[in-house]
Amino acid sequence: MIPKIYLSLLTFLLLFTGCGEVPDKPSTKASNETQDMLDAAEAGDLDAVKKLIDAGVPVNGVGDDQSTPLHFAAQEGHVDVAKLLIEKGADINAKDDIDQTPVDRARFWKQEKIIALLESSSIHEAAREGNLNIVIQQLDSGADINLANENGDTPLTYAAFMGHLEIVSLLIEKGAKVNAKGLAGWTPLHLASQRGHKKITELLIEKGADINATTDDGFGGTPLDVAKGNLVDTIQQNGGKTISKINN
Repeated sequence: MIPKIYLSLLTFLLLFTGCGEVPDKPSTKASNETQDMLDAAEAGDLDAVKKLIDAGVPVNGVGDDQSTPLHFAAQEGHVDVAKLLIEKGADINAKDDIDQTPVDRARFWKQEKIIALLESSSIHEAAREGNLNIVIQQLDSGADINLANENGDTPLTYAAFMGHLEIVSLLIEKGAKVNAKGLAGWTPLHLASQRGHKKITELLIEKGADINATTDDGFGGTPLDVAKGNLVDTIQQNGGKTISKINN
């Protein structure tokens, strides 16, 4: 199945060019400082981008086709410019007028280094790596806090698994579902208790995690079944049972 974003491009080719050659890279019109930022990002002029940012020019300004500076840096493969824009708050989920995000643009133009950079800046990866600033930035940019990846895992799943207490706390505060089931039906509580993350386990329980949530058949059972060390006592004290007791 052809992704929707490419269908839009295909329609453009068929209707306006009558052939199958690759279209020119998107151009945009904007005014004054926004246009300067877009032009600098497209040209890969890192010094100019820095000066514009220092002068207060927004990193998420858009042109007539709704492309941001990050869209242009992505399509042209300017890694240093893209890194700077992201550090300064560029929205990696911004969509242009055909619903392309910067990573979509990078994929279309086969900019592999940019693809890797943008994917590593996702909220899932930031939660896994313990990058609180990127998590905050992604949430501020409207990232879906409960978005499940291809394995069914959410940002909270990764943060709980890796033991990033501050990120777990933030995600829960912002509305993350504490009982979301990911790969094999494991919940954040399964992962935290299995990895021995005591404070995260206690926080999840406090925030309403299902103490007796069950995994898919044959993949662990309840949090008590997989708990390590003194977390066995913690789970039991809060009503945790093994899968065998639940089934009997």
